[in-house]
Amino acid sequence: MPETDCRYEDALASCAECPECHTPVIAYESGFDAVTSYEDEEEPLKLVCDRCGTSFEMTEDDLLLRSIPMRWLLAYPPMAN
Repeated sequence: MPETDCRYEDALASCAECPECHTPVIAYESGFDAVTSYEDEEEPLKLVCDRCGTSFEMTEDDLLLRSIPMRWLLAYPPMAN
C-alpha cells in the first residue's frame, strides 16, 4: 500500500460561489481546525476568488460544499461476510 502524505490526509475542502463573477471558489483547511470550529461559535470562512480577486466571507450554512475528514470515513470500515 502506498504511503500517503499526512499533510493532505486531514485536509478539508470548502466550496462557495464568488458573489461577483459566480465562479466556484475552493478553500482548504486542516481537519483539526475545522473540527474545533464546529465546537466554537460559527466564524465566517474568508475566501478570495482566483478569477476576479474578490475577497468575501461565507458562513458554513452558505457554503456549496463542506467535506469531512477522511479518518471519519475510515473509523468504522464495513465488515465483509
